[in-house]
Amino acid sequence: LPLSGPSAALGQGMLDAALMAIYDVGADQSKLLPHDTGGNPQHSADASRAVIADRARLIEATIATFGRIDILVNNAGRAVLEHVAEMDFANCESQARQYLMGPLDLILRAVPHMRKQGAGWIVNLGSATANPPYRKTRLNWYGALKAAVHRLTEGFAVELIDDNISVNAVSPVSTIMTPGVDSLNIITPEM
Repeated sequence: LPLSGPSAALGQGMLDAALMAIYDVGADQSKLLPHDTGGNPQHSADASRAVIADRARLIEATIATFGRIDILVNNAGRAVLEHVAEMDFANCESQARQYLMGPLDLILRAVPHMRKQGAGWIVNLGSATANPPYRKTRLNWYGALKAAVHRLTEGFAVELIDDNISVNAVSPVSTIMTPGVDSLNIITPEM
């Protein structure tokens, strides 16, 4: 979450909403572990690395603390906004680890617990950029990865339905103009 930098107010609002949701369901033992993206690419990269390191411990810590895992929401990453032909392989690979392999890793870790408890919910963040592009864009690699997330979500949904595990994707179709988004210069007049 951008808890500092130009989009700090948006990040704090998101964190406050998450805290209210936890309060609303009476999850007194729940704990949020936000990582500050700082509203800039370097802090975002640092936050992404921290999340990846935490990923290995996240599911087991949840089970150890609460005895179960009811819902997994996969929503993390830092987009590299470049034309694919101008990206280097390391950036492409980093994006694939964040947007595709990260959610896959968490799902594979959570499913055995959800099966054992007889139910679960998995929500993956997709994107409208998964649809074929209709104009030149700097989101083609991101869109390709989100298309893979959509397909992975559909596959898991079919595989896990008999285990009473619901798997869905939510796909935002537009960007909210925040100071942080504005600083990335990704919103153009033709959009």
